[in-house]
Amino acid sequence: MEKDSKLLLGLGIGLIAGAAAGYYMASEDGQEFQRKTKKKIKALEKEVKERVNKNSEQISDKLSSATETAKEKLSYAAETTKDKLSNAAETTKEKLTGAAETTKDWANKASETIKDKISSTSSAAETVVENVNGRIETGAEKARRVIREQTEYVNGKIDKT
Repeated sequence: MEKDSKLLLGLGIGLIAGAAAGYYMASEDGQEFQRKTKKKIKALEKEVKERVNKNSEQISDKLSSATETAKEKLSYAAETTKDKLSNAAETTKEKLTGAAETTKDWANKASETIKDKISSTSSAAETVVENVNGRIETGAEKARRVIREQTEYVNGKIDKT
């Protein structure tokens, strides 16, 4: 019997809390709270997107600059090497030219790989933001459903009495 009393007490408290939450959420203050919450969530989402984009742009700019500097230095090294070895044998000249071209190709491939990684990281971050936004919306929908169910339950109990 004591367990039934505790269960009824718990149900009663839950019912009252649900009714109070439902009443509050349906009131002007509750609706204002919901509007403010949605506005803050949208602002937070916008801020996250802006920061992700800003950081991606900064990283891309720095990597582009570093890649360009590396290309310039490699190009300069290749030209200097060619000038110093211009009097050397034809075989040596061909090997050094081939090495310089291979180095440039490697630098270009490395640059492309880095840019691809940045792009995929940015896409992944946007996906995370979309998932979080979806979860927030799902949570809000669940809260509304629970409040609606509790309200219906309370109304049913009130109608019975």
